[in-house]
Amino acid sequence: MLSGPNAEDYSLDFGVSAAILPIVLKSFDGNGNDCKVALTWVTSIEKDNKQFIVERSLDGSKFVPVGTLAGKRNSSEETTYSFTDANIAANGYYYRLIQEDIDGTRSIVSSKYISSACQKYNQTGISGMYPNPVSGNVKTLVKYNSNLAVNGILTLMSMEGKVLITQNHQFIEGINNLSVDLSTLPAGSYIIQVSGEGLPLSVKKLLKTE
Repeated sequence: MLSGPNAEDYSLDFGVSAAILPIVLKSFDGNGNDCKVALTWVTSIEKDNKQFIVERSLDGSKFVPVGTLAGKRNSSEETTYSFTDANIAANGYYYRLIQEDIDGTRSIVSSKYISSACQKYNQTGISGMYPNPVSGNVKTLVKYNSNLAVNGILTLMSMEGKVLITQNHQFIEGINNLSVDLSTLPAGSYIIQVSGEGLPLSVKKLLKTE
């Protein structure tokens, strides 16, 4: 069960209690650099503190755990904790810090949005196709960058807009490798478009030679 000053914002996730926090948190900060986010927080008092759980979210609503750190159990000295999130697949996240008692009670103690400073995730869409042009009966690899884990569709069309190939995919956050078999298509120019739930439409031209 979660408690804390902002617990009402997350009542759908865990439920809410009005318990007094068993720690005194002096600060919770983060810094993004080179596609990594370094989090630090400082406590001055801990009582029956089993561990901290770090969670993150793209939209500030749906959070998932990304790591844990053991607490000091009982302490009246200032303690600094550090955690690095290197599994980055977006240009920023909402992070929140969860504290768990030895009896399993959980409390939200702080949250904030932090940029990952990861330029490769600044643009959502097709980031490349290899090879292009395509020669002979081979496949092309479409790299698609998604900042959401959603259902998506790849469509290959003629230049006149006729749909020739449709593929359904489950996108992950980050780079998705989508393979398209062109062996049944004649030489010519084609359009590949990729879209997903909540994602902008991305379109690129593909050329197949003899």
